[in-house]
Amino acid sequence: MKLNEKGQEFSVFKLVIAAIVAVAILGVLLSIMGGLVLPGSEPGPEITRVVKSLMNAPGQPGKTNPVTFKQDTAITSAAVAEGTGALGSNQVCFSTGDFEEEKSFEVLGEGRILKYNKPADFIARAQVICSTGTELQGWVDDLGYTEWETEFCSDCMELTDTCCIVAAVRR
Repeated sequence: MKLNEKGQEFSVFKLVIAAIVAVAILGVLLSIMGGLVLPGSEPGPEITRVVKSLMNAPGQPGKTNPVTFKQDTAITSAAVAEGTGALGSNQVCFSTGDFEEEKSFEVLGEGRILKYNKPADFIARAQVICSTGTELQGWVDDLGYTEWETEFCSDCMELTDTCCIVAAVRR
């Protein structure tokens, strides 16, 4: 009878070891894939954070963490600019970026609104580049983002002050 009890204790111990190994493997996989993205991560505050960190770093690109776009999510340049505490709404413009042909995103209001159109939630990132408006198109081209639609950013790109372009991009 005692031998049988030891066997049961050993199988519980093996199960605990297997659970620890599984959690360790999951941790390694999550770190390789870029971390765990929790549903509900809002794109607006994350975009604002990146714009604020790059608005004084001309030509330096930066990406948001992955964010969840929900149907009819709309980010406005006014909200992003207000969040920076230093830019005006005419100093932030949007591009559909990687999604120009898919029509998942659209730019409205002369580059002042980025709207997600699909019914299913979608995880993506935003790429941000800031510079003086007159130099911004050169940075976009030099960094290889020539497919970005920037026609709506013409007002921003005529400024001698800081201008930031925000484009929706794949993870």
